[in-house]
Amino acid sequence: DIRVSICPPVGSFMRANNSGTPANSLSVSEPVTDKDSKPYEDKIYPNPAHSTIRLQLKDDVQSSGDIRMYDGVGKLTVLSSRRINTGLYEINVSGLSPGIYIIQAKTAAGIKTFKFIKM
Repeated sequence: DIRVSICPPVGSFMRANNSGTPANSLSVSEPVTDKDSKPYEDKIYPNPAHSTIRLQLKDDVQSSGDIRMYDGVGKLTVLSSRRINTGLYEINVSGLSPGIYIIQAKTAAGIKTFKFIKM
């Protein structure tokens, strides 16, 4: 048998916050999900990058053509991407010259713009 006991923390953790709720109580403002669920925020990582970046979108694109990359002067750049999961894409940046690039993703919620640095 495995038993788990939750003990209250000791010391300063027991102070109450402004609402009068103990500081050690759990307050959840967003739904808790597992790793296979839809991402909750738009982001690009790692940044800066050498070979690949991942684009995570809260609202997915309709097709891979809805993701575009521009170089530092605004020239459209060839994009090699693959879909990993709903709203998650891996983009190969290994063939790009070092510099600053912009990625735009057209989603149902609008156009999302991300800046990343290729090292």
